[in-house]
Amino acid sequence: MKTITNKRASILLLCALLLSYTFMCMTRNCFSSAMVFIVEEGVMSKSQTGTIVAVFYLVYAFTQMIGGFVTDKCSPEHLITLGYVGAGLCNLAVYFNQNFTFVMIVWVLNAILQFAIWPAVFKVSSVMLEKEHRSGALFLITFAIPLGMVINYAVAALISDWRLNFLISAVGLAFSALIWESALIGVRAHMEKVETIISDTPIHTHYNKEQKNATLMGLLLASGMLFYLVVMLTRAIFDSGLKSLVATMINENYSTVSPAVATALTIIILVMGALGPTLAHRLYPRIVKNEITATILLFAVGTPFGILLLLTGKISYWWIVLFLSILVLMMSATLLLSSYIAARFNKWGKGATLASAVNMMSSLGIVISNLVFTRVVDAFGSDKAAGWTAVIWIWVVLLVLSNVLLFVIAPLWKKFLRTKYYY
Repeated sequence: MKTITNKRASILLLCALLLSYTFMCMTRNCFSSAMVFIVEEGVMSKSQTGTIVAVFYLVYAFTQMIGGFVTDKCSPEHLITLGYVGAGLCNLAVYFNQNFTFVMIVWVLNAILQFAIWPAVFKVSSVMLEKEHRSGALFLITFAIPLGMVINYAVAALISDWRLNFLISAVGLAFSALIWESALIGVRAHMEKVETIISDTPIHTHYNKEQKNATLMGLLLASGMLFYLVVMLTRAIFDSGLKSLVATMINENYSTVSPAVATALTIIILVMGALGPTLAHRLYPRIVKNEITATILLFAVGTPFGILLLLTGKISYWWIVLFLSILVLMMSATLLLSSYIAARFNKWGKGATLASAVNMMSSLGIVISNLVFTRVVDAFGSDKAAGWTAVIWIWVVLLVLSNVLLFVIAPLWKKFLRTKYYY
């Protein structure tokens, strides 16, 4: 594995990574932002567009594990370029042809070609950059997803034809690949090959017998990370539902709120979610030195506000927006902590694998929330309020389950960091 020894070169590569990956995150949502226009023009039905999005994230989720294993076994930098170029070609294909079957095939291919982008971005941030920049890089890169989503919806609202969204994405991804490869050329002279990678957490520079013989499953069991992945799945299920369904939930529970106003209120919640990494960065390690303990605190603060959502339709919608904003803020903060946790496993050469596993759970959560929650509401027929109450109860149950699992994980993680298995 290569690492950069020059600070200026490290900053240059970080800037290129932030710029290109943010645009990548924007393009990942370009079909979702175009859905309303596609349905309105009659190009596809709602079920067809929903199926394409669900299948994309389902395929993307399972290819992440392959990407994690591959990234941990080889240099990650050119895997990023492969993903950018591949995704760009897929967007260009959709610009020229919007047939349902064709788009479905292309979008599945798009998900496959992006198999290693996130694990490679994670590994560059946590291993390849100069040691002093790694923690900050993990913090900054977390903003790419919410920022990319906001930019994408802004572009979709401003362009005259939704098809241009895919053309803009294709051209932008080509430039992103060019920027990234140019930065790699610029810093190549400052790269050194090392055999043992040490993250910016306090760990020893040598491997002991337990570390050399460690397997992925052994690490997951010893550290409690197997349970942690379940927490990340439950978190993603209701967090995705909070972000994607809140406009509909408010509109159908408050007759005085129009769809346009409900959408505007959603932006407030998304902005609060974008502030989550800052909260996590302040909490860990400045106040709390343990990642799981910090996660427990975030869930403990967020859970009561999730329970208060049961008052939806009974109190002012402004209170509901406040409760949702605080809950989304807490949940978004946990994602940065998951990157810090994954960085702990770089010393075994399994950091990207764990990061991709967390990303896989997040993607599966998006699929489950979009397939399940809308059907739960529809099952109540005309009584939409009762349907949304049922959905909120599911969110509350998932929150409680996550809290219970975190308390199971906490002693395992604490013991794992203190034993010779870690040191």
